[in-house]
Amino acid sequence: MIPSPPFRILRPILFSAVFILVGLVSASAQSLDISGSAQPSIQTTYYPPEEGFPATLEMTSTLVVPSVINTNGDSGSLNLDYQAPAGEQFNITPDSADDDLYISDYYVASNNVGLSFSGTVSVTFTGLVGTAPTFGDGGSYFGYSFTNEALDLDFNATNLSDFSFTGVQFSFPLSGVGANVNLTQDGPAWIQVSNDSYTGSAPPGNPQLISISPVPEPSGLALLSLGALSLPFLRRLIRRQPR
Repeated sequence: MIPSPPFRILRPILFSAVFILVGLVSASAQSLDISGSAQPSIQTTYYPPEEGFPATLEMTSTLVVPSVINTNGDSGSLNLDYQAPAGEQFNITPDSADDDLYISDYYVASNNVGLSFSGTVSVTFTGLVGTAPTFGDGGSYFGYSFTNEALDLDFNATNLSDFSFTGVQFSFPLSGVGANVNLTQDGPAWIQVSNDSYTGSAPPGNPQLISISPVPEPSGLALLSLGALSLPFLRRLIRRQPR
């Protein structure tokens, strides 16, 4: 009978096998991160009232995104991350309850192979100041499809309030993704605020429903906070002054 090798000899071999197995599991469940950035300018489109229909005002930030996404058999998550230009933020300032926020992107699977996703699609606003809208609540909706033919992203939110953010990320949990899947962008990607019952002034006198501006300096925010906190003290001090 051939004697079994001592464990001290087998231990490095076993540990190596475990590391290889862990590496294989990690490689099969990794995220695919796709980034897009906004152009610095905002496009304004105005449709005047016609035949009893109200005017429509649209203000759009066009997103520069990759023309092709290759999943290459990844299964894990697909993260679409749309950012304002470096050092800047999006500002949403609705002028009425009729304003809608749209975020849209569309990719077509050029080789028509199997795609699927499972679980909940999450939406995260980064650098958020104020209250961000959510989908599925208060008249908002979030439409998407991830089929054999396309990835269609259509985020729409209503009941908006003023808020700002530096970016927004959509995360899709993927499962059963075919190898070498090419998704080709079809049509522009954009962030838009629109009012299809607009009654205000035509451009250039229209309100800025969406804008891009530099992120405020932390020191400036701190001064604003200190100023707000000191107002009650100043009022009390003025009341105590002899007349």
